[in-house]
Order: sequence, then C-alpha cells, then structure tokens
Amino acid sequence: MKKDSLSTALIIVMLLPGCGGNLVDWGKKTFVQSKKQKDSSDKIKSYVKQINLYDQLNTVGLFDALWLSDEVRRFYAEKYAAMTGKTEDETMTMLRRLYKANAHAISLYVLTPYDVVFAVKPVEWGVYLEVDDKKYQPVFIKKCELPSQYKALFGTRFNAHKQPYEVKFDRHDANGVDLLSHDVSHMVRFVIASPKYLGSAQWDVPVSSAEDFLITGSDDTDVVGQEVSGTVLPVVIEKEGDL
Repeated sequence: MKKDSLSTALIIVMLLPGCGGNLVDWGKKTFVQSKKQKDSSDKIKSYVKQINLYDQLNTVGLFDALWLSDEVRRFYAEKYAAMTGKTEDETMTMLRRLYKANAHAISLYVLTPYDVVFAVKPVEWGVYLEVDDKKYQPVFIKKCELPSQYKALFGTRFNAHKQPYEVKFDRHDANGVDLLSHDVSHMVRFVIASPKYLGSAQWDVPVSSAEDFLITGSDDTDVVGQEVSGTVLPVVIEKEGDL
C-alpha cells in the first residue's frame, strides 16, 4: 500500500509544471548507469545444448551442456582478462594453457537436475562420446563450481534446480591418434542413456587450417586452436564416485 502511494506521488510530482525535468535530472545523478562489458557471447552460446527427454507427457530428464571448445576457451580467457585487468601477454599465456588442455581432453560442463547424478554404482545413467561412429567412455566426471564466465553462457538455464558437473574424455584413442585431428572433418555425438531412455546431440568439426588459431609464445610449442561448427551436446549424470 505504501509502495503504491509513493509511486502515485512520484507521478504527480512529475506532472507538475517545472518538476518533471528536475526529477529526471535527480534520477540521472542518483542512479548513474553502469558501463557494460562488451558482449561477444551470441556466437559462443551456440555451443550450449539443451537435451529434454520425455515419455509422453512425463519429464524423464532435462540436461544442459557446454562444450569447452577452443572458441569457448578463448571467450573465457577474454572475459576473465577483462574482469581482472590482465595484460595481453598474460591473456595469451592463459589461452595457451587452455588450448593445451583441449589438446589432451574433450571437456564439457553439464547441468543436471539434482535427482539425476553421475558416477554412482549401480549405474543409473550412462554417458559416452561417439566420434566418427566410434564410442569412447569418460575419463573424468565430478561435481564442480561453475566459473561466472560460463554461468553467463548458460544464462537462465543455470539455476537453483541444476547442479554442474565437469566431464572429460581423452582426446586420443588407445593408439595415441587424435580424435579431432585438423586435417579431416569429424562427426561427434554426445550420448546419455538410462536402462529405458536414450538421448543424443551432434555437432560437426570441419577441416581447419593450422593458422586458424595459432598462438605463439614462450611455452613449449605453438598451440593451434580449432573452431567447431554446430552446437554441443547433452550429457547425463550420475554421482561422484568411482567410474
């Protein structure tokens, strides 16, 4: 009631001759608008994928996943640098580390409902990766704290009803062959499955030039990032524990 009365009083004051301008000026001085960071997330958000599993009108599971591609890693490094005042050299050093991490693993952040968890035994939900029709199991699944830069990419999908996991797959097969080699294109599917249900999503990795994301520096060797088209995939969940 008091709030309505205050709002009415403000409207009346604004309608009085000569008062509106003063009130507007007061508002501008009192509520100085914040500067906004440059938003480059539109293209990156295509790497976020939502997987909704239903059985008729019943919801089986709702999942969100962000694939940490080289392009997403670069977005993170640039946002982190803008937030912390990192120099260009410091940002490049960070980016080299992130690209090297991607050279060893295919990583995702996954949001899952609290009643669906990873890595429990007996297994309630399973997750695996298909690269060019060959299947690979995760080497790492763990609950995690989601960095704020990645929360921004998930948007409203990150909420109190979801818990984040980090999921990793070895980027190389048993013979040491790179699953996402740059010289050929690849088809990648991320699959989640329960004893009764299965869901998947797919994205394509095109042939890329070695100069696409070349970053040089003092670290061991030059690092090449790889841009990937399409969106990332959903993933499933179980709880922390032995795989």
